[in-house]
Amino acid sequence: MTGINPSGDLTNFTPVRTFKYYGCSASYNNLIFFAGGYDGGSIQGIKSSVEVWDTSITPPKFNTTIYLSKARMHCSATTVGSKILFAGGNDINFPVTSEAFDDVDIYDAVTGNLKTAKLSLGRTYMAATTVGHLAMFAGGVTRTVWSNVVDVYDDTTGFWSVTYLSVGRAKLTATSNGQVALFAGGETGLNEVSNVVDVYVLTPTPTPTPTLTPTPTPTPTPTPTPTPTPTPTPTPTPTPTTYPLQHPHQLLPQHLHQRQLPHPHLLRLQHPHQLLHLHRLQHPHLHLHLHLHLHLHLHLHLHLHLHLHQHQPQQD
Repeated sequence: MTGINPSGDLTNFTPVRTFKYYGCSASYNNLIFFAGGYDGGSIQGIKSSVEVWDTSITPPKFNTTIYLSKARMHCSATTVGSKILFAGGNDINFPVTSEAFDDVDIYDAVTGNLKTAKLSLGRTYMAATTVGHLAMFAGGVTRTVWSNVVDVYDDTTGFWSVTYLSVGRAKLTATSNGQVALFAGGETGLNEVSNVVDVYVLTPTPTPTPTLTPTPTPTPTPTPTPTPTPTPTPTPTPTPTTYPLQHPHQLLPQHLHQRQLPHPHLLRLQHPHQLLHLHRLQHPHLHLHLHLHLHLHLHLHLHLHLHLHQHQPQQD
């Protein structure tokens, strides 16, 4: 086998283990897969082997062989994620006595697991490509019909779905770039060629915006209204009875001599030079006690508190 080395020159590599053509191929990282095919011989010349070329080895070589669930040629292959899918195809008797295959082999290059699935319709001569997380197998031909079916494998869910080309055709070609896949040309019947190009645009699934739960506004606790403390009503202070002595020789009122004055009594000298003649306050049964209180406030006020005590006359 002739290859290209890192310097760009053609180099002879170890040849594939079996001679075959009409196979399908795909790649994942440093691994390249060549699946199925026909060696040009009898019916036993249809191959199920998948030769794996490993570029991580120095020098690179075919290091692994895996096998499809059914030998076939004219299969279609593509890679999505870490999975390589090999779908459809036919045997040596197609279309005379056999139908196209609906078999799909899915090989996980990371885990090494191999599982199978089914197309919605058995076909051969399909076009395969990958856009985003979708592996797509478009068109092809059954034993009698040029198909417009596109089988779509979703690598995120593992589910299959179906979409359609605008015109059914086989032997078309496909490629993708970013979020767009293109399916071009092909054969629409015996000796009928198509110039149709179908464009598939992958619409990204919008990420739902999380709904924010509003924080409830706390209900304010009412501030209790303080109960006013009642102001105690002051007990009025009784006003003492005042007897002004406005004349130096004025006598006390008559009821003092009659001992009807409440006890104690206040006598106020309202004149700064007023004199009180105590000899006028005489009674045979009264004793007069004087208490003088001096207050300095602009004028001198002399307050006399008169305490009267009654004495019984002594018996001889």
